[in-house]
Amino acid sequence: AKLLRVLESGEFEMLGSSQTQRTDVRIISATNGDFAAMIAEGSFRQDLYYRLNTLEFRVPSLRERRKILQY
Repeated sequence: AKLLRVLESGEFEMLGSSQTQRTDVRIISATNGDFAAMIAEGSFRQDLYYRLNTLEFRVPSLRERRKILQY
């Protein structure tokens, strides 16, 4: 919930402080999990996923990649 607040409004409070501060950050995250399944089972928040998922890049596993160079 705290991360979602920072992503939505850019506001946070430092630990032990009651003063609200503003920030402008970009977050890069990675996972090997299936978000659709995680959201369906309730282990990942849908509203947080919506905020994080602005650009999605899928990098295939090494097993799925074709061999480009033959040694």
